[in-house]
Amino acid sequence: MENATKALLIAAAILIAIVVITLGVFVLGKGSTLVKENSDMSEVEVTTYNSKFEGYCGKNVRGAQVRQLINAVNQHNRTNADDVSRQIELVFTGIDGSGASAGKPQTKYEASVIKTGYSYSVDPDHGQGGLVNKITIEQGKEKTTE
Repeated sequence: MENATKALLIAAAILIAIVVITLGVFVLGKGSTLVKENSDMSEVEVTTYNSKFEGYCGKNVRGAQVRQLINAVNQHNRTNADDVSRQIELVFTGIDGSGASAGKPQTKYEASVIKTGYSYSVDPDHGQGGLVNKITIEQGKEKTTE
């Protein structure tokens, strides 16, 4: 009789252990699904954030579009003035009067330095987290007709 009681206690302990392990696996499975959903949402947010600026990027961008980009960056930098990680720097190459000083990052840029009769190369750089943090604007050699 004493052996039967011990066998029942051992069987009960094994069943409890199986239930605890099953619950643990279930909870971990739900947790990883939740983490995956949050990371997907983060990708969507990054894509939405970047799309505001990447729509203006390319090799033969018209001057009027570059001016719109500069205005969008100025507005964005004003809106996110308290968050340095979200500030976007513009780098002008081959553009006279851009006002960009080496070693001094700016948060406001003048769109008037962009000549509407030229095409421009506009290339975004992505920083930590995949967000656009710098855009390089280079003036093309040939004039376009607008």
